[in-house]
Amino acid sequence: MKAVSSKSYGKHQRKALASPYDSIFFNNGSSKSALLAAGSVIEVADQVAQGKLKAGAAIVRPPGHHAKADAAMGFCLFSNVAACTLRIIWSIDIWLVGPCIY
Repeated sequence: MKAVSSKSYGKHQRKALASPYDSIFFNNGSSKSALLAAGSVIEVADQVAQGKLKAGAAIVRPPGHHAKADAAMGFCLFSNVAACTLRIIWSIDIWLVGPCIY
């Protein structure tokens, strides 16, 4: 997804890349904005997990709430919640017990 915003991708290539996804449109800022949004959510969660903040909220665009954990969807390239959750699990070595996917 990072390469979709590079100058090597033209308008027609972005449209072709987006066609298999549900409600996805790429432009030359898509990758950067999606990465900044996901990174912001992860940073807030890291601060809370480390006890530097009591609570937090990340008001970001794109919000990432339509994307699946493994697929872009609904104008969202990444599932910010899935990325954030994996980051926290891996960084503080939490392993959940029960029916979940690691």
